[in-house]
Amino acid sequence: MAIVIGAAWIRFRPPASLADPLALFPPLVRVIPPCMLAAAALRLVSALRGRASSGLLGAAPDAVVWMAGLFSARLLLAAGYVGPYDAFFLPLPIVLGVAAAFAGADRAAPAVGNALPRLTTAALSVFLAFRVMEMGDLYRARPWARVATPVGSLWLPAAVAGPTAAALSEVGRLPPELTVAGFPETGFFNYALGRRSPFWLEQFFPGHLDGSAEARAVALLDIHPPDVLLFANVLAVGEGARAWGTDYDRELDRAVRSRYAVAQTFGEGAGPDARIGDPEFFIAIARPRAPERAPAP
Repeated sequence: MAIVIGAAWIRFRPPASLADPLALFPPLVRVIPPCMLAAAALRLVSALRGRASSGLLGAAPDAVVWMAGLFSARLLLAAGYVGPYDAFFLPLPIVLGVAAAFAGADRAAPAVGNALPRLTTAALSVFLAFRVMEMGDLYRARPWARVATPVGSLWLPAAVAGPTAAALSEVGRLPPELTVAGFPETGFFNYALGRRSPFWLEQFFPGHLDGSAEARAVALLDIHPPDVLLFANVLAVGEGARAWGTDYDRELDRAVRSRYAVAQTFGEGAGPDARIGDPEFFIAIARPRAPERAPAP
């Protein structure tokens, strides 16, 4: 049944606004978010009419179905990027989708054959096995490297691991009382090196700062200027505005660039003119600019 529904959905052309988000999921998973939204809407209508829940998800509590619908809506808003969203929001809709598939197979078994539940189990098992193999191939296809930090080690893609290790080493040599901040996402270095930041955020992505908060961040550069700034070429690909300092937080970027100068850059994208949004990854270390001397009388 799940295969039939998935095949029908593949032939259906979704609206252009949903085509990119849905294309991020494999065919049999692609059908789940819209189906869960429909199930949540039907459950809401039943609740408003005072009727008992029924259908393929009749055994699931109302709150669970509604939560799955909410998660599915967020998946459809992925806007061309899944990233961590599938790990957070997809499991519950998948569990309910599988439960609905088994419930449908059990109901249809007397009419089409008692083997239908076993066939459904086999089909879902094959799909799961291929998804595991595909994800394994996706992550094993690129080289990974181990990065040691004072609080433990982690594995990163090689293109990211090298610059990260180099930046950790350079900043780790500095006196521990120095403050460290960065844009748009460098809180990892504060955690790994135990360094304080004068900012109240560790990530600067679209929507984190409104106009007044951005002005407050600029003021902090003069009140409590960080001793070291880090720039990591991390894109906000799930929020529409991609590059910090170019697509958003422009005033903060101008203030930072006027007060700090890049001293070192690491990575394939390293260079004197490296900017967040460039094709290759880099991490840059910036230090406060020397104060300008007044001209001699």
